[in-house]
Amino acid sequence: MLEFHLSMAEDLILENGESLADDMHGRHILEAARSYLKLTENPQAQRVPYDVLIERREDMGKGRIQLIREEDGDMCLSVISDDGGFAGVQFCTSVVGGGRSPKVLKALYQLAQAMLEENQEHPLPQ
Repeated sequence: MLEFHLSMAEDLILENGESLADDMHGRHILEAARSYLKLTENPQAQRVPYDVLIERREDMGKGRIQLIREEDGDMCLSVISDDGGFAGVQFCTSVVGGGRSPKVLKALYQLAQAMLEENQEHPLPQ
């Protein structure tokens, strides 16, 4: 259904006389919308809530990893060491920019799902 509406939007004529699909900015908007549509149809992404911190402690110490899915589908990963030091990275969808690591992004969704399942099935003491 949404793809149909995007197809219809491609033919809209802008003030400059170009169709939305022929306009440089219009093409970017349509590409972003299609990327977002693809992301929302991804069953892995649907199972990972957004704006919820997902955390899992390591098995042998106090270090932990944290994942959070942003509303636009980006995934942020933090690794926190035993002493509290941390490093964080963000992998983006191609919706608003980035999107250069789709396999890594997919793997982070899988990791987030695995962490949610582990936390439910095998909770670790705090």
